[in-house]
Amino acid sequence: MYKNLFFISIGLWIIVLGVLGKFFILGSTYHSTDGRRYVELSAAEKNFILLEMRGLLTSLNGVLVGLDANDKKKMIEYARSAGTSGHNNVESGHEAIMLKLPIEFKKMGMGLHKDFDSLAQTIEAGGSEKDIVKKLATISGQCVQCHAGYRFSAE
Repeated sequence: MYKNLFFISIGLWIIVLGVLGKFFILGSTYHSTDGRRYVELSAAEKNFILLEMRGLLTSLNGVLVGLDANDKKKMIEYARSAGTSGHNNVESGHEAIMLKLPIEFKKMGMGLHKDFDSLAQTIEAGGSEKDIVKKLATISGQCVQCHAGYRFSAE
C-alpha cells in the first residue's frame, strides 16, 4: 500500500514540476495575429512592465543627453540606474510576473540590464565616444527586438 502511495506521490510531483516548468519557460503566452508573442498579464502587471520600459528609455535618453553635454557623471548615473542593481530594486515584490514571461523575454531583459552595466563601465574607464555609441546602439537594438517580438495584454 505504501509503495503505491509512493509512486502516486512521485507521479504528482512530476506533473506539478512539469506544469511549473512550462510556465517558467513559455510563460503565459500565445501568438498574436500581428506575428508577435502575446503575453497575458493583469492590468497592474502590464502597467509595471511598461513603467520599467519607460524607465529604461529615460536612462537611454539620459546617457545620450550626457554624451551631448560631455557630462560623464550624468552618463554613469543614468547607465547605472538601468543596470542590474537598479533592476533588482525595481523587481522586488513583483516576482510573480516572472512566471508569466517567456524565458526568451527574461533572458533579453537581464541581458539589457547587464548591457547598461557594461555601458557604465565603459564610460568610467574613459571609453571613446564611438565605443559608447556602439553600446547605446546595442541597447536600443534590444528595445526594437523586444517591441517587435512581444505585446502585452491586460486581463
